[in-house]
Amino acid sequence: MIHKIKLKFHEHTWLLPTLYCITALFLALVTNYIDNHLKQFLNERYTIIFTTKPELAKNVLATISGSLLTMTTITFSTIMVVLTTYSSQFSPRILRNFLNNRKTMHILGIFISGFLYSIVSLLLMRNIEPDSNVITGTVAVILACVCIAFFGYFIQFVGKSIQVENLIESIAERTHKLIQEERVKFDDEHFKGAASEPVVPEDYFVQSIKSGNTGYIQFINREALLKYAQEHDLVIKINVSISDFIFDNTVVLTIFCEEDKLDDVKIEVDSYFVFSNQQRELYDFKYSIEKIVDIAVRALSPGINDPNTAIECIHKLSIIVIDYYRVDANYALIEGEDGVGRLFYKRISKEAMLELAFLQIIHYGKTDHKLMAKVEYVINSIGNNSAIDEETIKRFKREHVYNNIPVTD
Repeated sequence: MIHKIKLKFHEHTWLLPTLYCITALFLALVTNYIDNHLKQFLNERYTIIFTTKPELAKNVLATISGSLLTMTTITFSTIMVVLTTYSSQFSPRILRNFLNNRKTMHILGIFISGFLYSIVSLLLMRNIEPDSNVITGTVAVILACVCIAFFGYFIQFVGKSIQVENLIESIAERTHKLIQEERVKFDDEHFKGAASEPVVPEDYFVQSIKSGNTGYIQFINREALLKYAQEHDLVIKINVSISDFIFDNTVVLTIFCEEDKLDDVKIEVDSYFVFSNQQRELYDFKYSIEKIVDIAVRALSPGINDPNTAIECIHKLSIIVIDYYRVDANYALIEGEDGVGRLFYKRISKEAMLELAFLQIIHYGKTDHKLMAKVEYVINSIGNNSAIDEETIKRFKREHVYNNIPVTD
C-alpha cells in the first residue's frame, strides 16, 4: 500500500502546490483571526512595530497579489520553455523528470500560495475597523520577500536543468541509487547470489499464478512474498521484473510446494505487484537507462549532430553497468528465517545489460569513428572492472561492435 501511494504521489505533480495552497489559506485565516480577536496584544509596544493600519495593509496586499501573479505567469512560461527544450533536444520521455522534480513544484507552490494568501487576506479584511492595527500586511511582505528569493533561485535552477550534462548526471545518480539499494541486499546473510536457477525438490508440485492485469510492472513486494512463502512453507519463483510490460495471462509467479499444501495457495497478485499504464522511474532503473540512451540517440540524429553528448552518455552508462555487475550473480535467492531458500528471481543477464545500454547507440552512431572507438573502450573497461566474464565481452564486441565499425579506404 505504501509503495502504491508513493507511485501515486510521484505521478501527481500538483500535489505539492496544492499543499502549499492549503497552507496559505490556513495562514490567511490565522492572521485574520489575530487581527480581529487579539487587538489588545497587537496594540502593545513590542508588537506595534510589526503591524500596519488596515488601509496600508490593503494597498500592500493588492500590490503583492498583482506582482506574484505576474511572477507565477513568468514561472509557468519558463516551465513550458524548458519542457519544449526537453522534448525537442533530449527526449519526450524526459519531460516528467523536470515536472516531478520537487524543486520545481516547491517553487511553483510558493508563488501560487503567496498570491492566494494576498487575495484571500484582502477579502477577509473588509470588516476590519479603520483604526485597528493588523499583521496581515506584514506577513504578506515577508511572503513576498520569500517569493523573490525563490524566484532568483528558480532562474538559477532552470539554467542548470537545461544543461544536458546536469540532466544526464541527475538521471545517472538516480539509477545508481536504485542499483545500490539492490546491491546492498547481497550483503545480508539471507540474500544469496547464484550463477544458475536454484534447484527445487523434484517431488514439489507446481502452480502458476497469472497476473490478471495488463501494463508495466512498477513494483514487486518481495518482502511480502517472502513472508507468505515462510508462512505456507512454499518456494516462489518471480518470473517477471520491474519495467516488464505484461498481459493479463502472463505467469508472474511459479509456486513450488508439497501436494497437501497446494489447495491452500491463494495469492492475490495485486497485493504484491503494482501495475501502471506508463513507465515510472521511481523503482525502475532500466527505464532510467533507457532515458540516457534516448538522449544519446537524439544527440546522434542529423538534426542535432552532437556526438560528444552521446559520448558523455556512454561514459555514464558504462559506470552504471559496472555498478550493477559488481555482484556476480544471474539469480537472487532469498532465504527465510529458517535458512531455506523461499524466493528467487532472475536478474538482468549480462548480455541483456550490455545490449540495453549500448545496442541502440551503436546502431545510430556506427558511422562515427570516434564514437565507436569510445564504445569499444568502455566495453573493455566494463570487462576489467565488473563481474561480466571475458567471453561475454568478446562475444558482444564481435557481434555488435566490430561488425559496425566504419571501414576506411
